[in-house]
Amino acid sequence: MTNPSDSGEIFSAGGDAVEAPERPRRESAAAGDDGASAPGGGAPNARRLWVFRLLLTAFSVGFVFFLFEVPMLLGIVDYRLVFRNFGTDPYWSPLNRLDPELLHVHRPYLEYAGVRPGGDISFYHHIEDKSEIPFDVKYDANGFRNLTDLERADIVVLGDSFIEATTVRHEEMLSTRLGALTGRTVANQGQLWYGPQQELAVLRRYALRLRPQVVVWGFFGGNDLSDFRRYEEMQRHWDERSAQYHSLRQRSFTRNLVVLGRRLVAMPPRLPDALFGWFPANAASPKKMYFFYPELPMTPEDRATFPRVVSLLAEAERRTREAGARFVVAYVPTKFQVYQDACHFEPGTEVAKWSSNELRVRLGDAVRKLSPEALYVDLTPDLAVAARDGKLVYFRDDTHWTALGNDVAARTIERALREAAVLK
Repeated sequence: MTNPSDSGEIFSAGGDAVEAPERPRRESAAAGDDGASAPGGGAPNARRLWVFRLLLTAFSVGFVFFLFEVPMLLGIVDYRLVFRNFGTDPYWSPLNRLDPELLHVHRPYLEYAGVRPGGDISFYHHIEDKSEIPFDVKYDANGFRNLTDLERADIVVLGDSFIEATTVRHEEMLSTRLGALTGRTVANQGQLWYGPQQELAVLRRYALRLRPQVVVWGFFGGNDLSDFRRYEEMQRHWDERSAQYHSLRQRSFTRNLVVLGRRLVAMPPRLPDALFGWFPANAASPKKMYFFYPELPMTPEDRATFPRVVSLLAEAERRTREAGARFVVAYVPTKFQVYQDACHFEPGTEVAKWSSNELRVRLGDAVRKLSPEALYVDLTPDLAVAARDGKLVYFRDDTHWTALGNDVAARTIERALREAAVLK
């Protein structure tokens, strides 16, 4: 910025500007003339004016940000909801409440609906060929996906995101279809990111209070063993982490504005070509079927975790039997286990090297040994038959079932219950 004292106008005579010589200027300043007209005094003034304006601007901006933070400080606004910064982990999401045993559970009576542009694989790996996934979700008082608060249910279904089924509408999810097929009241008590310890807690705290005849426990082969280990790790650091998840910093306007900016600019990595197959395999114009959970032999960690999970299932079976109900474990297969014979995999790719591991067989043997009344239902064969027929039982760019997949799973469970004469 140019200070007026630096111009020749202050030395004008008769309207004509006259450039003042250097020496008189210095003498004038030294003699105590008006410092505003002297270069030696004008430069500091200009700097002071610039600093003042900078500080005023900073204060104004800061004050505006403070005004936005006031509703958050008063507990009126959570800016994660405003900017839709839900995070990828449910612990960080404002749509959930924290629980020292369950870790997280949806807030009571939460409702949301819309069309999701792509599935979870698309989200993480930036796949452009996306599915459109309509959803209409409503939760009960306990944060589970039921339209009403049930006081009693003939069948309770426990599990993770496959049971919660947010990729389909209410009338399309497994628990609703199972209710329609059996003519019984079915309670959905699934929750995304839940593992065996959380499902046992749900059984004890919620499921058995409904006095069911049958408890169906959905066991997902893709991550339930690793979820067991993750739960233990979370419990070790729960006090420290839970204090961070819904802190003032997480809810603040400033932080969420920055997160929004990063989200708009950042681009997730593209899914490597190795993780897809062509479906249907023999079609003239097959489409890409994307995969996420690798199908590999059980790791040493998995083998060490498996008997601990079986011990937990034994407790769940005992509690269920003592409550006068039958315990059913339904094995939920990974997408690859269902589509491995229905897709063409390019030679040499990573996914072409996968093969089904022994987990579902070992789990079946373990469940049958729990008790003569324990029932094991493997959902893999019926889902695989539908896949070989060219049907989409999983979304192409998501790890979860379509409406048809939920229906096939429900029919498989209903048939198993009927053949075992479980329902009275």
